[in-house]
Amino acid sequence: MAEMTDEERRRVSAYESRKKRERRQRAREEKEKEEREKEEREKEEREKDEKAKEDNYEFKSGLEDDTLIFEEDAIPEPSQEVAGLLSTSRDPTLS
Repeated sequence: MAEMTDEERRRVSAYESRKKRERRQRAREEKEKEEREKEEREKEEREKDEKAKEDNYEFKSGLEDDTLIFEEDAIPEPSQEVAGLLSTSRDPTLS
């Protein structure tokens, strides 16, 4: 192989330096892109969590407005007439 001249060495060195800068720049841009995407995912997750909390709060708040929670709450109380019949039809031997 032939020896390189000083001019050729400078050109090769400049080329290698430029390529190294470009690789570092691409790596930096890729890292920044990944960080932005990560921050965006975290932001979306926080917003989703906040919305879920708000929805859950609204759901719980709605329950306090005479919404039936237990099944037995859904059974209506007997009317006065039915209550009177129940009290008079009891077995006297139980008293």
